[in-house]
Amino acid sequence: MEINRKKFDAGRSNWVHGEHEGYTYEAKVFKAPSQFGIPTPRFQDGGNVSKLCVRDQFGQEVYAFDRGQDLATDEGLEAALQIVAALEAVFVGTMDEAAAQWVRDVATEFGFNRGNVAPEDCAADPWDYCRFTVCRVTYEVHDYRLSIVGQE
Repeated sequence: MEINRKKFDAGRSNWVHGEHEGYTYEAKVFKAPSQFGIPTPRFQDGGNVSKLCVRDQFGQEVYAFDRGQDLATDEGLEAALQIVAALEAVFVGTMDEAAAQWVRDVATEFGFNRGNVAPEDCAADPWDYCRFTVCRVTYEVHDYRLSIVGQE
């Protein structure tokens, strides 16, 4: 998949464009998930892509999302899901040890013992989004609010 980040990297916008398996796309991406983004398995309440337009090889729009799904053909939806997954991997990435420590800091603010916190995921700012497990219970913080999302 090709991702052209020229405008994004220049700090002029959050827009990227590129090609993926015969489709072209334009997307507005962020480094953190948002309630306005396209939901993904990793970020079910909204991902880091808030706007996406996918066109087929003939230039026909086959998928459109602008803080909500506007258009989705069967082929367009499949292509869009692959594009969103790739953009999420590039822009949100994975946690490093510094981010894991920050997630532990957030968890201790909610009263958890630092040694019991197993960080799983976080956005650029863990107070906006992070996920961690304590004693086989998985928690998420979204916009400074804590919720339980799973239990083993």
